[in-house]
Amino acid sequence: MSATLDLVLRRIDDPDAVLDDPQRAVALLGPLAGLSAAGLLAWALAQAALLSGLPATPGAPLIADATPFELTLAYFSAGAAGLFGAQLAGLPTFYFYTLLAGIPTHAWRVSAESLRAQATAGLVLLSVVPVHLAAGLGLRLLDEGGGAAATLAALGTALPFLTGLFAPLTLLRAMKRLALRAAPGGRKPLPTLLVLGWSAVFTAMAPLGLARVLEALLGIGA
Repeated sequence: MSATLDLVLRRIDDPDAVLDDPQRAVALLGPLAGLSAAGLLAWALAQAALLSGLPATPGAPLIADATPFELTLAYFSAGAAGLFGAQLAGLPTFYFYTLLAGIPTHAWRVSAESLRAQATAGLVLLSVVPVHLAAGLGLRLLDEGGGAAATLAALGTALPFLTGLFAPLTLLRAMKRLALRAAPGGRKPLPTLLVLGWSAVFTAMAPLGLARVLEALLGIGA
């Protein structure tokens, strides 16, 4: 895991030396996914702590009856379905976009870079969750009537997508490095357009997956 953190935090001088090897790229997929999952788990635990014991609201009728464990499981499942589901569904498209953009690489490198970007966002989420939790608990103490439930649910649900803005920035740096390898005289690489296209696909799918699971498990949005 330390090597994975070094890769995500850009402590490695030449990440291409690691990710160019398909076997090493494949070996990193699990740790990178685990780092992203750790951020989602911390977020789910914070959501459970903030929403547990709050009264039901029209937009979230099942929250009041859910236990902290059920809330944690629901939010973690929703986050995993949204983020990892979008990754799995969009990777073939991302690889196609990479070839279309004229960037020379292999499929495992694309997968590793995509998960690396998501792991970076997960690490940011992990660092932001304590602030979110402290602010939310303060809001609960100040709001004696319990009307903070809808606000907490909305703000907390959006948190992975706000921290997820770090993912395309990480991905863009990687694609720009790969674009430098393009053969002279060939198709001009378009790394920025590639990342914008992939981000659009991901942004369209990830919130939908998260919202569907939350609606099914907690009635949020129903």
